[in-house]
Amino acid sequence: MFINDVGGSAFEEVNEGVAGANYGWPIYEGAGTNPGFRFPIHSYSHEQGCAITGGAFYRPARARFPKEWVGRYFFTEYCRGEIRWIDPAAPQRGEVFGTTRAPGPVDIRVGPDGDLFYLARGNTAVTGGAHTSWGTVVRVSPAREAGH
Repeated sequence: MFINDVGGSAFEEVNEGVAGANYGWPIYEGAGTNPGFRFPIHSYSHEQGCAITGGAFYRPARARFPKEWVGRYFFTEYCRGEIRWIDPAAPQRGEVFGTTRAPGPVDIRVGPDGDLFYLARGNTAVTGGAHTSWGTVVRVSPAREAGH
């Protein structure tokens, strides 16, 4: 189980859920060395985004993306409007999968057809504002090959 932790003032985190673990909040954000705490398997600074949201392992019954994507953990970055992924076997390095068409992504799921779906608020302003009611669910499908 992975746990996304929207950070305080410095880092966003993906933590591996372990019974009884102390993840260091509010003393630590991001990586550290105190043996009393369990530190994140993946983190990024607020220079790279402001809120990690949603999360899903790509393990559909029938994969629509290339087989190397199976098992990856996808999550969304709210302020940057990005879908990102990490490989659970090497989670320190994260990659941007793509940007969202609708701003303010708050969740991501794998559909029964093997496509990814994300839910977006339609706005990245914390207090709402213009376009707040434009929330939407967006399907992310693999690109079709030329001629098909």
